[in-house]
Amino acid sequence: MKWINLKLNACPNCGRGFNFYSFQEKGLIRCGNCDFSISEKRYSEIVNSQITKQLEDKWDKEEGGEDE
Repeated sequence: MKWINLKLNACPNCGRGFNFYSFQEKGLIRCGNCDFSISEKRYSEIVNSQITKQLEDKWDKEEGGEDE
């Protein structure tokens, strides 16, 4: 699975652009291109962690480049 694809609005399983649709079960979403499904909560957690990691890396890089 390529979890970074979620941030890019693509399926981590098939890699195609997401064609999300909701199941009848509340809070569960599925890729319309393949069998991949994920809860909305888990989707949000994964994408938020990727964004946080990206920001932390940027901050670390900026701190390392500054002279005190």
